[in-house]
Amino acid sequence: MSKGTLKADEMKVAKVTVNLLTQPVKVQALFALVDSKTGSTVAWSQLEGSAWSDETKRLLRQLCASMEDDAARHLFSEFSSVPSSNRPAPPSGGIGEHLGNGDADAPSI
Repeated sequence: MSKGTLKADEMKVAKVTVNLLTQPVKVQALFALVDSKTGSTVAWSQLEGSAWSDETKRLLRQLCASMEDDAARHLFSEFSSVPSSNRPAPPSGGIGEHLGNGDADAPSI
């Protein structure tokens, strides 16, 4: 085994994968550990599952709602956004359990 101090002094989100169709919702993120002096990525790390704070979960719901609105502008000839307070609640035991009681992110299939 070798030991030492990692040369990385920055961490950057490299990739986020969200699957809203699973129960529970799966959110995985890949992080690059970077040496800012050289710009080289020296290591990778990932987080998933229950690692996310309530604030991150709230912002994810907000991002999903915004992305749905953006997609609707491109896909529908007439578009109107449904306020989050009027969107249906997530099914119990599913997304609501893991992302709180905010907007429903995807319909059940």
